[in-house]
Amino acid sequence: MTVSGIPNDGSPYTVSFPSRSVTWVKFRIAGGSSTTNVGLAEIKVWQASASDAALVSLNKTVTGYSSQYDSSGWKATNINDGIVNTTTSRGWASAYGSSSGRNEWVNLDLGQTYLLSYFTIQNENGSNRNVKDYVLYGSTTGAFAGEEFVISSGTIPSLSNLATYSISFTPISARYVRFKGTSSYSNYVLAGELSLFGQ
Repeated sequence: MTVSGIPNDGSPYTVSFPSRSVTWVKFRIAGGSSTTNVGLAEIKVWQASASDAALVSLNKTVTGYSSQYDSSGWKATNINDGIVNTTTSRGWASAYGSSSGRNEWVNLDLGQTYLLSYFTIQNENGSNRNVKDYVLYGSTTGAFAGEEFVISSGTIPSLSNLATYSISFTPISARYVRFKGTSSYSNYVLAGELSLFGQ
């Protein structure tokens, strides 16, 4: 990024920008107030914290899914629309099947790369029906054809009516994500709302 307007009186100058995951930084000076000497007394780079994360998945594009119970109240695009428990959007539910051994998923394009740090799952209007075991994948291409990486995996507890459960993980950069459920507390892999947070 290009920075201009740095004061020459020794006072500090703060530059804010979208978070990025990097190992090295380079600060290159392209000009200054002196024709003979150009210098910098000190530079500090601050690590972003999870508390700075914002909701980045709301109404982002669903690019694919394994199955959906129907094309209205339980369709895949309901998973991140910010609405739960209405006649038109109750969340995403997979096709009917066993409560275990499932491979049901929804893909999202977040529109740009974010440094993700946690997500939440909200249950629909019915207790003990949500997804149980899950894997959250990330991708830089959206192909999910072997290039994907695991962001988080584990077990979500059985949730009561409209309850929300939060899962944090080591911050990682991704634009495309796949939420996959491998088991459920019902005969559907189900999520009332999936919300991803990052910066």
